[in-house]
Amino acid sequence: MTQINFNINYGINSDLVISPKEIRDIYLFGVNIKDQNGASLDDEAVKFYIRSAQGQLEDYLYVKFKKQVIEESLTFYSEDFLRWGFIKTTYQVVCPLLLEGWFNTTKQVTYPKGWLSVKTSNTQDDVHRQINLVPAGSSTTHSEALTISGVVPQLGYAGWKDIPNYWKVRYVTGFTKMPAELVDIVGKLAAIQLFNIAGDLILGSAGIASQSLSIDGLSQSISTTSSATNSGYGSRILMYTNELKKSLPDIKDQYKGFSFGVL
Repeated sequence: MTQINFNINYGINSDLVISPKEIRDIYLFGVNIKDQNGASLDDEAVKFYIRSAQGQLEDYLYVKFKKQVIEESLTFYSEDFLRWGFIKTTYQVVCPLLLEGWFNTTKQVTYPKGWLSVKTSNTQDDVHRQINLVPAGSSTTHSEALTISGVVPQLGYAGWKDIPNYWKVRYVTGFTKMPAELVDIVGKLAAIQLFNIAGDLILGSAGIASQSLSIDGLSQSISTTSSATNSGYGSRILMYTNELKKSLPDIKDQYKGFSFGVL
């Protein structure tokens, strides 16, 4: 019996919000990035620019794209705690997992997971960066029991209002489904970098802006818009840049919001 074996490259649980093929089909349509030997730009190189764009946008908006568990230390503010245990987190909260109070290296309180509440809505791309403490009645298991050691600041502790790194918080963050507007920004940021490479290789070799060939009186000359100060795809780079300048401020207001401080 004849047997045929197929080798297929595929990815499982990729951390990319957009694939190299989608970058080529949507943002680089009609552009072939090849060197003088005809070799195309490798997918791994495209993935590098996608990851770079994702990291830039995550840092800009203070969000995490991929579902993951975050653990961080937060300052205790007595004024915030009086408002149903308002605890401000760094990233968007999908599901709270743990809330503990630590006075330096001494654990003072562990709250039941059932007491931890987060704001939810029908819009998947809403970002809420807070956990509220809402007592849900008596707990039935030891793991859900409220444990207290010593005098905790929530009950009044020597008149202190702020305690640095008091809260130990663990929660799930990330998007269930990536918002289209964020994917679009990642695609444009990655495409700008790729257009810079493509512009240098229009004639197959970096740094060449024109090329001529002459044989027995017949000649052919090809010139591009590429030069020492301009990219061969400068117009498309400018278009994406202008679109990003218009959309990024609105996206920042929507996802990052405003930060307030007390002086």
